[in-house]
Amino acid sequence: MEVTRRSGSLGEARKTNVRTPDKIEVIMSAVIADPDLERSLIRRRRARGEDRYDEVWEGVYVMNAQPTNVPQSLVSRLSFVFESVIGQLGLGMVLPGTNVSDRAESWKKNYRCPDVAVYLNESKAINWETHWQGGPDLAVEIASPRDARGRRSSSTRASARANFSSLIVIRGPSNSIA
Repeated sequence: MEVTRRSGSLGEARKTNVRTPDKIEVIMSAVIADPDLERSLIRRRRARGEDRYDEVWEGVYVMNAQPTNVPQSLVSRLSFVFESVIGQLGLGMVLPGTNVSDRAESWKKNYRCPDVAVYLNESKAINWETHWQGGPDLAVEIASPRDARGRRSSSTRASARANFSSLIVIRGPSNSIA
């Protein structure tokens, strides 16, 4: 990367090669205590379709970044494999993302969205069309460095509350598929 710096009393420009990272990623959390601002942000995200990966954890709205191409590709590949061996054989339902809650009503106050969910035919979970009450027989979470909400540590605890039978957490660099 080439950076132009100004130096000297006359402010002459000199070109200097400076080694800098191509991409600096800042991960941070924010707490919004203003209810009006919170409603406004959520409305704006919904209007723009940016809320697809948002979740509510026991009443706390968690805004998630859109996944990059690599995790989306992995979700697609895993969904295809599970669909091939479970869905197409009529053994259950495979979903690349779905709403999972511990309740039938007021489910939007506490729900998660695993990246891939597998519900077998004999599952005890109830399909309410808008969401599942009860966890999937298998859930896959793809954790990446972009996960600002601390998904690495929180997803296991959150999933346990949603009664996931089995949880696979895939961790790795955001720019490679392992």
